[in-house]
This record gives sequence, structure tokens and C-alpha cells, in this order.
Amino acid sequence: MARIFRSTENANAVALNSDSLSEVDVAIEFTTPQTTLQNLLRLIEAGVPVVTGTTGWFAELQRIRELTQSRNGSVICGSNFSVGLHHFRAAVAEAARRFAREDSYGAWGWEIITRQRKTRLPAPFSH
Repeated sequence: MARIFRSTENANAVALNSDSLSEVDVAIEFTTPQTTLQNLLRLIEAGVPVVTGTTGWFAELQRIRELTQSRNGSVICGSNFSVGLHHFRAAVAEAARRFAREDSYGAWGWEIITRQRKTRLPAPFSH
């Protein structure tokens, strides 16, 4: 990982420039619908391949597609990362339920369920 750009330093994608992106091989863009478009535009213009899991910006998909093609760029839109995450969480919850019945793993199984619920984001960012 070369760098994490936080929202406090990247208003209107100002932190995404040729200097800050010079050593970036690929960007994982997972923000909010309000910031995604500007981030994608800057990353594509800088020649950085992008994987985005943010939804809610698809009214601009054609614009992003055209810019990506004109720059010979790469963008992968995972329109529903939450499907995989949902299955992963279900598998972890089931494992925790089963481990909870094992005396030597009871606390650990409980901890998985508790952590999973505490870290869940409010809608529309979680599914």
C-alpha cells in the first residue's frame, strides 16, 4: 500500500494529483456517492487503474466509461461488494455460533459476533 487518502485532506479530490499518485499501482476507491465521481475523474486522468465499490453515482457511469476509454484506463466497478461481504459475515456468524458451543472457544466466538455488529455502517453504506 502506498497511501491512504482521508476525506479531511481530499476535499474535491485535491489530494489526488500526479505527485501523490506517482507510486500508486492501483487505487481502491470506496467512499461516498458524493465524492466518488471527482475521485474517479482524477484517478483516471492520472492513469491510475481503479477499483470502486461505491454505489449511488451511476448516473455518471457513461462519462466515466468514455474518459476511461479515451485514456486507455482501467476501472472496475463492483456495484455490490456487499454481496460477498454479506456471505462472509454469515459464514463468520455461523462459525461463531458453532465455536460458542466449544468451551475452549466460547469467548472468541462471542467476540466475532460482537465486533461484526459494532462495526456495521448505517444504511445506505451497509447491506
